[in-house]
Amino acid sequence: LRYACCTNAQGQAVGWIAGLVDVTELHDAERQREDALRLLSHDMRSPQASIVALVETERERGTLGSEPVRGVMERIERYARRSLKLADDFVQLARAESQVYALEPTSLAELVIDASDEVWPQAHAKRIQIDTVFEGEQMGWINADRSLMTRALVNVLNNAVKYSPADTRIVCTVALDDRVPSRVVCSIRDQGYGIAQEDQARLFQPFQRFHAEQRPEVSGAGLGMAFVKTVVTRHGGDVLLESEPGKGTVLTMSLPAIGAPA
Repeated sequence: LRYACCTNAQGQAVGWIAGLVDVTELHDAERQREDALRLLSHDMRSPQASIVALVETERERGTLGSEPVRGVMERIERYARRSLKLADDFVQLARAESQVYALEPTSLAELVIDASDEVWPQAHAKRIQIDTVFEGEQMGWINADRSLMTRALVNVLNNAVKYSPADTRIVCTVALDDRVPSRVVCSIRDQGYGIAQEDQARLFQPFQRFHAEQRPEVSGAGLGMAFVKTVVTRHGGDVLLESEPGKGTVLTMSLPAIGAPA
């Protein structure tokens, strides 16, 4: 039930305007969504996690037997891990779309450092250097949900590492926007394979993967960038992509700053 006072041209109250909306179907849909998330986050993950644990246990015991058997078990483990990753990514995206964000004053520069530390093992394995640059010693204070924004940065950096050749460099820059001082900008630049112009419009759509044919060794479900777009948008920000095949990619996130002049 929603209602408001109705007044005439002289500002005198003449009655009420009331509206009734049946939200039964909406609440049913919300319950079904939560049921699906519980199914994915627990019921579907548990068997896959058990498969991975079983394979790892047998490998440690040395009971996998001959080379063909080991090969089959490695494929089973790989598929189980892929299913786990798909379930995790889907649940993260669904929660980013629907949950209430816990916003607090946060340094975007600190989040970039945390995300860089999390991605460091993958970057180190490919001898990729991740540098952080804070222009004008800007820490980039924003109102943000720390967990979700850090995960968004990790997703961007993970993609930069996965789709870059070895012995390259990734630069993360945090600065105030020169054109709009009330916004903080974070740019992540890599020296990777780049994305064709015709594919860039689909980058932030769910289940979109690129370089799958050229780089079959790179796994993923295609939900990471959809998560990034959702989180940044719900923080009142924008995402801009600049890329060219063979010349790397620059992904820029622009977010409202705290305490900056309007």
